[in-house]
Amino acid sequence: MFFTADNLICSITEVFLVSRKNETIFTSNKPTHCIGYRLEGMAEFYKDGKTLTARKGDVVYVPPYLKYHQKAYNEKVVAVRFECDYKGRELDLISIKDTKRADEKFLKIFEIWNSEKPGYRYAATALLYEIFADIQTESYKQSPEKEKYEFQISSAIEYMRCNYFKQDLTVKQLADMSNISEVYFRKVFAKIFDTSPLKYINDLRISKAMAMLKSDNTPIKSIASDVGFSDPLYFSRVFKETVGMTPSEFREKG
Repeated sequence: MFFTADNLICSITEVFLVSRKNETIFTSNKPTHCIGYRLEGMAEFYKDGKTLTARKGDVVYVPPYLKYHQKAYNEKVVAVRFECDYKGRELDLISIKDTKRADEKFLKIFEIWNSEKPGYRYAATALLYEIFADIQTESYKQSPEKEKYEFQISSAIEYMRCNYFKQDLTVKQLADMSNISEVYFRKVFAKIFDTSPLKYINDLRISKAMAMLKSDNTPIKSIASDVGFSDPLYFSRVFKETVGMTPSEFREKG
């Protein structure tokens, strides 16, 4: 799910404040990702026969081009639209416990973005990442089980994040570092991150590759090697599965 995803690359396109009394909205053509934080009121989201209810202090994630409808009830929302490498297609919701802190940060990102002062894009994006960090930190605090599991493999997680580019990095190596079996390591990792260790490593590698493809003209084969892929063809396949286009196409689109 979106709020448990890690290492996302996001670029804000718009931040706005919405106030609605009692309205029904039908949506299907928004081209960007969006999160909305409720300062007041509530809303119900309807998709595929399922209902998701958002109240004050809740953050809702909506993927691009998602067809759904929504009923709003006296709500006031800070909405952030952004481009992102996240590929999930489901609505996601998380409740913020420290609503005072969240209110301040979401209103601040609205203020920064609409000031259009020099550096406002960097400042707003930095604050968006800070909000994501707060959400993940708070979600772990609300989950003692996850904290317990993360403690078991914390050194391996840190090693993975710092050494993802090593082509000889293996799950067995990480499990040995944690003094547990490879099977149990995979199980613990999935409980924490809702994904496999290999997928997590590859996501780190692809995120770095995306940044390199945007920043210079280094040959794609060299980028593949630099981020940890020994086989350029495998790199291209994983890149397309993750991003939705080949490395060449991504570079051409800038």
